[in-house]
Amino acid sequence: MAQDCLISTEIPMALSGEASAAVAVVGAGSEDVDGLYVRTSRVWHDAPVFENGQRCMLSREPHKSQKTGMSSYGWIIGQDRKPLYAVQSDSLVPPTVGWKKFTGLLPIPHIQSSDSLEDAAEMSASALKEQGNALFAARSYKEAAAKWSRALAAVSAAGPSLSSTLMQLSVTLYANRAESQLRQEHWADALDDCQAALKHKPTHEKALLRAAVALKSLRRHGEAREMILRCLEVDAKNQEAKGLLHGLDLEDNGQIPARAKAAKAAKEKLRETLKGDTDFSSIPRAFDTKDVNNKKGFAAFEGYGKLREKEEQVPISELPYHKMGLPDAQVELMDTFFREIRASKKQQAMHHKREITNYELVKNEYRERVLEDRALGRQDPIQLHAKETKEVRDADPPLCLVVKKKPQDLVADRVGLSGADKAEIDALFSGFKPKTVLPSPDQRTSLEKQLDAEEEAERRNLERQADEELKTLQASRKGEPTRFEQAGGEVYCWWTLPAGIKSKDIEVQTSKGGAQLLVLVRGITIFDRQLFHNIRGDDVLWSLDAGELSLTLTKAARNKLWDQLGTVCDIQVDASGKPIPSSIPEPMSASDRLQKFKQMVEGDDGHQARYEELGDTGKQLVDAMRRFEHARATGDQNALSLAEHDLEELGRVVI
Repeated sequence: MAQDCLISTEIPMALSGEASAAVAVVGAGSEDVDGLYVRTSRVWHDAPVFENGQRCMLSREPHKSQKTGMSSYGWIIGQDRKPLYAVQSDSLVPPTVGWKKFTGLLPIPHIQSSDSLEDAAEMSASALKEQGNALFAARSYKEAAAKWSRALAAVSAAGPSLSSTLMQLSVTLYANRAESQLRQEHWADALDDCQAALKHKPTHEKALLRAAVALKSLRRHGEAREMILRCLEVDAKNQEAKGLLHGLDLEDNGQIPARAKAAKAAKEKLRETLKGDTDFSSIPRAFDTKDVNNKKGFAAFEGYGKLREKEEQVPISELPYHKMGLPDAQVELMDTFFREIRASKKQQAMHHKREITNYELVKNEYRERVLEDRALGRQDPIQLHAKETKEVRDADPPLCLVVKKKPQDLVADRVGLSGADKAEIDALFSGFKPKTVLPSPDQRTSLEKQLDAEEEAERRNLERQADEELKTLQASRKGEPTRFEQAGGEVYCWWTLPAGIKSKDIEVQTSKGGAQLLVLVRGITIFDRQLFHNIRGDDVLWSLDAGELSLTLTKAARNKLWDQLGTVCDIQVDASGKPIPSSIPEPMSASDRLQKFKQMVEGDDGHQARYEELGDTGKQLVDAMRRFEHARATGDQNALSLAEHDLEELGRVVI
């Protein structure tokens, strides 16, 4: 690696002690950098060299200053002899903070060394698992499977005998990757992942169900039935397993609905039509010139009913031909075709709507003029136009006072009837029965009705699943965000939401004093608690990107450390006086609080925290950190022990 790639930091913060067994790197903008870095047999400049599964190296490198001629050391993360991220530090252990970007991408990665290979593997695998979950929520199934594969590789690097935590994480990763393989119709790969998950946990319900789906698609119905029955033994009320078993029974008995066979045949025909370099001119057109007035034909071409016009269009990138392995040139040609069709239909709809609006305006204006002319005793415009133009009045009409009546008064004058007249009219029409207005017949075919019903059922099922996930998110950790960070003046939090959530489904409210925060998604409360500290209620930003809701809150008091987003609630007790476990807040160690303080001071919110802005406890902590660095640099063991003791004591207080 190039020696002139390192830069100096003002106060390098590094771990001290023996060399680490492994290093976990997460959150890097360059995806290959993330993962578990295992210690290799090589030693470079008195420090071990670490490497991850993507051939990224983490090593200690020298740097010679051109001004002073003095040599210093630092750590570099690189790939193919290109430095991606680096930090200057004389420590023999990779530091956790102070890293800078070189040829890598933002954000800067988080580095954590560990003396335990299993701890580092768990940290990196969990981070890769969350990244895969976000990609899966965005329907990027192939990319999600790749992330989970890297997480599994990190778990396997921990050795043949895994702890219970790593074993559970491995089962979850295999089951998740099996689901992504099912979404891509990779049935055999999905079955392999399910079997790997069931090997470690034979009662895993999701793995059993997904294995049954893969076996059913592979036409191995007997094995699929065994998987379903095993799932029902675990949970006899599993509705998904019951439905899958019922469908399997129908298919085995030859009772597959006709619509399923027709849909499968149409899918195969479309796949064969679009396969290879197809001449689309040979495909018969749906409608020709003679079908212009065929209203039923156009209704079928545009959708199954008028109500479908209100539905949102499927994105161009989600159309079926994108997943059929067509050449890029052919896919781009079809994309252009569908964009032009949609633009033309949108323009026609806007033109038609504008014509209707203009017609209503003209009609209302004409009606008002006629009523006004009648009130003033003038002739109707049609009668006036029918008169001969040569007719001239002999004299001007005499001046008179005309009282203008309201339109409703005119209508009352025209239709005013006496009681006798009304009775005579009622007697005249008494022998006639009122005409029954029949509802307009449904023009859809039976197949169209079945398809509409299936689509509506699928839409409701997806909405129900999303609501259940939202309720689970609210119940988990009392609605605390999935990820939480802070800077000197701002707080950042993220929630991973289920698929299908849109910006219009989200509502964020704050109390007037900035002490309470309410987050609603589809009317379901995700977070509704008092905040750890007050914020500026009029300075809240939120956005939704790739299924992740992010909030940026401005602190009312700068440089005040937040342990979490919501306040720590009082511990609740049951009838016997014992504390309820779910109400006990998660303990925060001194090292965790110190790490949060460093993150707050070094956070990038556009404002560099100054020593004068910190509180008394914050100043004491900074002074202790400086004493620790000075004692470590000079080798004064007594001063180093005192500084470590001060840091441990200060880390226990809430700053």
